[in-house]
This record gives sequence, structure tokens and C-alpha cells, in this order.
Amino acid sequence: MKRLFFVILFAIATANLYAQYFMADTVKLNATYRELLKHPESKEAQMAYFEAFPNTWMEYIVTYQFVPDDKEGRKNLYSLGHKHMHAFEYKLNLIPDSSYYKKLVNIAIGARKDADAPSYLQGCVKDHMINHSEEILNALAPLRKGHRFEFWEFYFSNIIAVETIEEELNRLVELHKDCHPEDVQMMKDAFKYFYNGVNQSSVSYLEAD
Repeated sequence: MKRLFFVILFAIATANLYAQYFMADTVKLNATYRELLKHPESKEAQMAYFEAFPNTWMEYIVTYQFVPDDKEGRKNLYSLGHKHMHAFEYKLNLIPDSSYYKKLVNIAIGARKDADAPSYLQGCVKDHMINHSEEILNALAPLRKGHRFEFWEFYFSNIIAVETIEEELNRLVELHKDCHPEDVQMMKDAFKYFYNGVNQSSVSYLEAD
């Protein structure tokens, strides 16, 4: 009986693990994307695309990552990643802010710095942070500290020093130090450890001293 219990427990855990690596419904995603381009001001078209778009980092990266070893041709949407993210960023103006930023934050949690799809996502988050940082922090507010820190880790991750990123930290600190002191401290910590020197996730080796 005990053995059966552990077998069932292992099966459930394995199923949950693999579920995290499923890509989005690419047929539905492509169909709603085309419909959105045809009817950009339709609330129904915007909502359909918004709902079809990946909900988590794992779903997002499996859908849009580069897969060079697929001998039968890539089955994911790597070649459409930039266009899809552009639509997600600029063509969903009728989606309520609370829903939009909750989803954007959720996708960014756990994300890793890299070229292409991760870069498109990071750019989208940074662009929205310019005028909607309060909405983003409100979306972060109910989440666990660890998840919130993961968001700021991705936000400030960069391979080299860039003056504009340093200016962005100072802007956010000044803007939110009174109302969101805990998140401001997370920003500073994430900036300290993940800005200027972080590896891209595709780099799997250690550099020699």
C-alpha cells in the first residue's frame, strides 16, 4: 500500500513537471494573432489573443525559443516571437490594466536573460515600466517575496554595464521608495547581483579566471 502511494505521488509530481514545459496552443495563438491584425480595435479580438498568449515563463520560452536541433523543422513559433510580442505590447489597449500587468508580471517571473524571445519580453517589461510602474508594482504586491525578487532579477539582468539601466534603477528607487520600500530594496539587491556580468541562459560553461 505504501509503495502504491509513492508510485502515485511520483506520477503526479512528474506530470506536474512536464506540464510546465508544454508550449501554448500554437494553432489558437496564430489564429487569434491573425484576427487581431484584421480587427485591431475589436475588444473580442484583443481578448482572444490576450488569453491565447503564454501565461508563464516556461510556456513562453518553450513556445518561442530557438530549437536548432529539430531535424523535422521547428514546431514552435520562434520565427514569430518578435511579431507576437510586438502585438502583445502595443495592440492590447482595450485589456484592463489589472489583467494585463498581472499576466506580464507572471510571464517575467523566473525568466532568464538571453537573446531573441527573452530579450523581447524584457524589452516589453521595460517599456511598460516607463509609464506604468505603479501598475506593475501593484501586480507584484500580492506575490511571495521570492517571486517578486525573480521579477526584478530578470528586469535588471544585463551582460554589460549600460548607463541607462543605472539611471532606471535610480528613477524607480526615487519614485517608489516611500510607497513600496520592500520592492525598492529588492530592486537594489537584484541590480547588485544580476546587472553587469550576468550570463545569458544559453551560456552553459564557466569562464576561466
